[in-house]
Amino acid sequence: MTASPKWYNSTGSTELTAEQTLDGLAGTASTPLEVQFVGAIDEWADRHYLEIRIETGGWNTSFAQSEWVRVGADATFELPVLANDEGVKLAIRLNAPVDAQADTKEFTLRIEQSFGEATSVGLSEATKQGIYLELNDKRGTTLLQSAGNSVENPGGQDQNVQIQDSVWVSLGNVYAELQQLLNHPVAASGKVRYDLAHLNSSGSLTRLAGSEIDPPLTEADKPAVPYGAVGLYYVSIDDAGPISNAKITDIRQLGGYGFSSSGLTVTLGPGKAVIGNSRITSQGEIQVVLSASSTSYIWLNRAGNLDVTSDLT
Repeated sequence: MTASPKWYNSTGSTELTAEQTLDGLAGTASTPLEVQFVGAIDEWADRHYLEIRIETGGWNTSFAQSEWVRVGADATFELPVLANDEGVKLAIRLNAPVDAQADTKEFTLRIEQSFGEATSVGLSEATKQGIYLELNDKRGTTLLQSAGNSVENPGGQDQNVQIQDSVWVSLGNVYAELQQLLNHPVAASGKVRYDLAHLNSSGSLTRLAGSEIDPPLTEADKPAVPYGAVGLYYVSIDDAGPISNAKITDIRQLGGYGFSSSGLTVTLGPGKAVIGNSRITSQGEIQVVLSASSTSYIWLNRAGNLDVTSDLT
């Protein structure tokens, strides 16, 4: 059996066709990582629905038999984590209907990644060790890198804010922007507003102006970050200017284990990674302090923590 997520007969020797009856068959799947098998069906009026369980054994591994789990609309069956060229043996059945009559039903099984994005047959969430950047995931949006520790108006004498070099993923596509200035025009006489600077889903740096109102501004006056965009900062705008750094609120949050540094302290953003066929997910920022006068190396270990090694000079 080849090492790619597909449907096979109960012995693992024959790949099932796209349209093949599962009557009397059990399926196994060989996949490098965690996947989900989803039944794209509705529950029938007589409570006749599809159930799946793990059977004893497996392909190049062994599992105990699990309980039957109902699948269907918004109900998924989650497999255990599988190493490359390992498979789990599944039993699929229709539960006994209330009317006790034999029925014939059609259903479709679909493989999805753990965050809900459909995976094509023959593909997997990640097959190599390293950081998972959510490329080609239509819902993957994250700021990978932003040079410098802050966004600012260096001179404080005009309406421009300096944006650092940025690399980001928007809806599965990767983009980059070099350092540049973004202009924020003054508000109308007697009015104030919030502007949002963001990296949009088309790969451009964009200013989104909020509604101009009578002062004062509140949090509710900040425009929301658009879907698929990465927020950089908010700036409060009045009718006079110029923009001072005190008017700028930095909202950048790195993902994909992107990092920033201040002195000897390095901050890594949240991210996902694969290490030794184990999936690692970090939800928040992680900080480490480096040694002075040395070359330091930062490693992500299987526990999701950071290890630091240094070559003292």
